[in-house]
Amino acid sequence: MSRSLAELARDAIELPQQQRLTLARILLDASDASSVEPLPEIEAAWENEIAQRIRAIDAGQVQGKPWDSVLADINKRFTW
Repeated sequence: MSRSLAELARDAIELPQQQRLTLARILLDASDASSVEPLPEIEAAWENEIAQRIRAIDAGQVQGKPWDSVLADINKRFTW
């Protein structure tokens, strides 16, 4: 019997956090996209973005959000 994607996602969301992270890693590792070499200009753009965000945090212009709060927001958004 084949399960729908919605059923699989619902079950995956109900897993404990560590198991959800493990499942995500398994799916990412199995993805063909993970074997694609990133383009240098995209990598440079991400490095620039990361550096800008770090500077903004260091300068007190923005404030981080606690990890538990981020996870709660994700769970609210993706809970059916």
